[in-house]
Amino acid sequence: MRLAPVLASLAFLLSAACGGSGGSPKQTASPTPTATVDDDPSCPIAVPGTSVTVEDTSTGAALVFVTTGDTAELRKRVAAMAAMHNEHHGKMGPLPRGDEAGGGHDHSGHGGHAGHDVAAGGGGGHAGHAGGMIGVHSASTAEEIDGGARLVIVVAPADVAKLRDELRMHAKHLAGGTCKMSHRDDSSSVRPPAEPPPAEPTPEKLKADLLANENGAYQAAKPVFQQYCASCHEKGGKSASSKKLDHFDMTAYPFGGHHAMEISKEIRHALGIDGSKPTMPKSKPGAVKGDELALIAAWADAFDASHEGGAHQGPDGHGGHHH
Repeated sequence: MRLAPVLASLAFLLSAACGGSGGSPKQTASPTPTATVDDDPSCPIAVPGTSVTVEDTSTGAALVFVTTGDTAELRKRVAAMAAMHNEHHGKMGPLPRGDEAGGGHDHSGHGGHAGHDVAAGGGGGHAGHAGGMIGVHSASTAEEIDGGARLVIVVAPADVAKLRDELRMHAKHLAGGTCKMSHRDDSSSVRPPAEPPPAEPTPEKLKADLLANENGAYQAAKPVFQQYCASCHEKGGKSASSKKLDHFDMTAYPFGGHHAMEISKEIRHALGIDGSKPTMPKSKPGAVKGDELALIAAWADAFDASHEGGAHQGPDGHGGHHH
């Protein structure tokens, strides 16, 4: 029997197991003979009338093959699988006995199946590395049983759960009645599609966000404006005048007046936020301070961000403060 086909069959069938993670022996999978769709002469499941079950063992797991067809042929293929498996894994280090203190070697990076047709004979696929189908370093033995053979796989104690998880992941291949694998079937190499990057916001969305942030900052600072500025710069204020309102009108927001588009700079200077000596409120310069001054400064920053981001552009593109 050629090395490549045997290794290919070993690789697939070891990957087809679906054992659990418990420590006591447990049999899983249906013993119903699999419908054969593979004519690979090294593939045990290709023996007509063959079924396979998976048993958990205290040191790993076992594949139990039973056939209503050619028992001798099935046993020969399983024995060859065990020998080729050990030959491959033996090159990676001493084969595990099941009582090691630590874990074994992980062969998942050594290729093996990586989406190829590993059951192909001749020069196809990576059959020469088929033992690498089992990423966990392991040893195997073949045992004859009534009507077939049992392939026992042993790993270091720390690797038992890892081995069983790996075997379960490939169980669907055996259910298909073939030792062949394709890119679609190699579930160990399939990864969910990456999330698409978030769409870039449109200029309109950016401007809307800037204005929303500015309005939020204004609402937070509004009580401070009302307390210290409204008497002079709001229509109906007790000290309001046409001259003051022409300069700065805060009756509604956005603010009006000749300096509406530079109002953040004007207010920073008047209240001393820019480091200058405060000149406002007129009745008590410097009265706005602490948290109240911080609220005004935050609004001024948000106003400037909107202005610099083009959110204050009017329909003609030359100014205007539109919300």
